[in-house]
Amino acid sequence: MIFLKMMQSWKNLKNNSNKAMKKLKLLICLFAVFLFLSCEKVIEAKDLPEQDSRIVLNSLLFSEDLITANITASRGILSNKAFKDLDKAVCQVFENDAYLGNLINIQNGNFTSFFTAKVNNKYRLIVSASGYSSVTATTIIPPSVKYTNLERYDTLNYYYRLNQYSSTKSFGGIGKFKLKVLDDLSAKNFYSIKPIVILIDSLGRIIENDGYAYIKNNNDENSYESNSFEIDDLTKVNGNQMQLDFDVSFYFNIPENLKSISVYLEISNLSQEYYNYKMTLKKQAEAGGGFFSEPVLVYSNVINGLGILGGSSLTRFRIY
Repeated sequence: MIFLKMMQSWKNLKNNSNKAMKKLKLLICLFAVFLFLSCEKVIEAKDLPEQDSRIVLNSLLFSEDLITANITASRGILSNKAFKDLDKAVCQVFENDAYLGNLINIQNGNFTSFFTAKVNNKYRLIVSASGYSSVTATTIIPPSVKYTNLERYDTLNYYYRLNQYSSTKSFGGIGKFKLKVLDDLSAKNFYSIKPIVILIDSLGRIIENDGYAYIKNNNDENSYESNSFEIDDLTKVNGNQMQLDFDVSFYFNIPENLKSISVYLEISNLSQEYYNYKMTLKKQAEAGGGFFSEPVLVYSNVINGLGILGGSSLTRFRIY
């Protein structure tokens, strides 16, 4: 009997202890919330210090194309004004540390030149403008991509559609491809692969269209359809030969004066600066700017300013 009472007393003590522990945990949680709320300080966006405006240089150099740039001034985080075009800025261009000349302003912050970017050359741009600190950026034009063959290992399926409400005709297709690329193993390379659709009218002019061309990298299980994909390493086969496996799909409305349709695959060898810029730009777009999304800073290699100077060499071949 005494033993049973002792057991019952022990159970009651245990239950009371559990209840006490639960109450203690609840009090600790409430106290922590109180401390958090009491330490919180609300800062109005209008109270944030205004940053000095800086030069924004955006210039993507392509082999054998004219060297161009867009030069503007940055704006405050709360500003809803358009970016200020710096049409009076001076942009000096250096090729392998030798002065080439200055870019020529067209309008709206756009600048051009009469000299073209060359493969394997280093380019440095120095931009100065009244009232702003000078900025500089450097990049290298990588060599064009060399490939051995392009193989379509599944039927490229085409389809026509007629919109019953607007009588609009559309055309599309989807196919699977393999591409073997010769990679330079002595250097780190960065690639971008993108499909494009070009429509030509009866007068030989390119037609603007509202269609799309998507690609999916089958070498990456996390890949999804997008207008391009970027890679800094590929599956090696037979030494320096690499194989890309991907799906391509396209779709567009057929204009009345359409004469020809061409679908191309563009594979670009990117400078590391251009690659970093494209990757962070994609991550920022994927983040979406939601309340719980982590902010993504877009890569910049412009010293004392903002923007990007990147290089690229393009290889294009027709797949339809």
